[in-house]
Amino acid sequence: MYAIAAVDQNWGIGRDNALLFHIPADMKRFRALTEGKTVLMGRKTLQSLPNGRGLPHRRNIVLTGDRDFAAENAEIVHFPVEAVFQAGEDAWIIGGGGGAPPGFAPCGPRCPSQNFSPRSPAGFFSPPGTGPPPPGGDPAGGNGGHSAPRPRPA
Repeated sequence: MYAIAAVDQNWGIGRDNALLFHIPADMKRFRALTEGKTVLMGRKTLQSLPNGRGLPHRRNIVLTGDRDFAAENAEIVHFPVEAVFQAGEDAWIIGGGGGAPPGFAPCGPRCPSQNFSPRSPAGFFSPPGTGPPPPGGDPAGGNGGHSAPRPRPA
């Protein structure tokens, strides 16, 4: 699996269920990487998309605990293991994963991120393991499993 995110200097990725950055070139890159592929997201990420439905030209798998949830252009799953098996190894994880269990997000070189230098008023931060660690930081590349900024060396 892969994960993709646009992050601020504190690894913030969103606020109020919306992206922090709206950069056309970044959206074009996201589209090029994910079109024709499987994308895996949580319910809140799906609901934040245009019209609250799956992304076009992609297989959309949505992980939610809500047994009554249904959405257009989306396959609904209720357990992380089910999501992983349905998605396969070449799927892209998109969104913040606020409801994902600790350690669910993949790590390593299969997680391209675009780091934008400005700080932003982020309310949600990159899950553990979705990007390289800061110098002298958490060697696992995570933020300790908490939705809080990672410390940055001065």
